[in-house]
Amino acid sequence: MTGGPSLSVRPAGRHALLVELPDAERTAAFHAEVLRRRAAGTLPPVTEVVPGARTVL
Repeated sequence: MTGGPSLSVRPAGRHALLVELPDAERTAAFHAEVLRRRAAGTLPPVTEVVPGARTVL
């Protein structure tokens, strides 16, 4: 990937973050990593992870 940031993180309400990624492939990889880390217990308590085409909430 060239030009521009690889991801953008924005607040989404009081208790959520919206992570925007450049394409579906990177979004899927990021989503899988978040789920892996949640299952391993290495994230703060996360109750829901919502993937989109280019975002993860």
